[in-house]
Amino acid sequence: MTSVQRLFNNIKKLVPNYFDDCIGYTKQELEDFEKTLGFKLPDAVKEFYGTSKMYEGLGYGWDLFGIGIRGGGLCNLYSSHTNKIKAGGEIINRIVIGSDGAGSEIYLDFDPDTEGTFGQVIVLFREYHEVFFFISQNFDEFLDFVSEQFENNKVTIFERQFCFEPKVSTGGQNYVHWVDLSHKNTLRNASNKLVNLSEVWQKSLAYNGDFLDKPLSEMVESDLDRIYYVNLFEENLDSIEVLALFPNIAKISIRYISTDILEILAKTRVAMLDVYVETIDFKQLVALKYLVDMKISCKNIANIEYLSEFKHLKYLSIRADFTSEQEKFYQNHKETNNISESTYAFLLRSWSLS
Repeated sequence: MTSVQRLFNNIKKLVPNYFDDCIGYTKQELEDFEKTLGFKLPDAVKEFYGTSKMYEGLGYGWDLFGIGIRGGGLCNLYSSHTNKIKAGGEIINRIVIGSDGAGSEIYLDFDPDTEGTFGQVIVLFREYHEVFFFISQNFDEFLDFVSEQFENNKVTIFERQFCFEPKVSTGGQNYVHWVDLSHKNTLRNASNKLVNLSEVWQKSLAYNGDFLDKPLSEMVESDLDRIYYVNLFEENLDSIEVLALFPNIAKISIRYISTDILEILAKTRVAMLDVYVETIDFKQLVALKYLVDMKISCKNIANIEYLSEFKHLKYLSIRADFTSEQEKFYQNHKETNNISESTYAFLLRSWSLS
């Protein structure tokens, strides 16, 4: 039995006539689409979409789209998983196949990085702008995961809309289940490194609750790559080495910047940076070469000309006591490089430095 047949059988047990009106892509349509793409689609993808062009509600409120309609790609997006998803560049071989209706999307990725796989499944969360997260090695594994949810009685179908819904409320954070898929086969070993995390570090990592399946105090070593967001305070400096334990950091909020912090962050693919400090020196930040989004609130700015070194930057907001020359450079740089104001810039306007 294929992964597609397994999933469809699970659906038929709940709604026997679910597929009666489904129309899939013809063999010729799929072949034409492959010619457009320039490569062959995996068998599971062709089997799935050969049954249904528009298959809505593939679990936890996600809807899938017809691949012929939504084919295409995105450029300059960044990977939270080192060497699995290619970072930067003009990447056209990513096809969006699903959405949660609120800005998060699931993709088939046919241009992986060195440790990724052709046809892997990845997700782009609206909260993380342009940072991709790895879900599964292939479409088969993705579908098997959904089947497991049916077989373990964790998900059912809301028949009026033929939409799959979780049997237990997830608090609105539906995407966590897809992140779970990338970790479900990971061997988990107990870790001594996190057992005694200070209260400050517990607070700093609290925003990762959407991606964790246990309290922070119970995390094990394989959970460390689930930490994507760190809220960094000056008090963290008593154990700043903890920061180095999290290889997939995507977003950092900083209330204190030091050389040690930047050296650690330079080894990650952090893409979003919120800075709230007295003085900011852009020369120091250049080591963070994957940044696509910076939101800065400060009193003093140094070396603003180093903004030119951030080749991937797409969103930028600075609230500071500019000199006239700094203000001119900042505005010209944004205009010349087509950099937008950060999505959350309105937050900066409400902040005040004490």
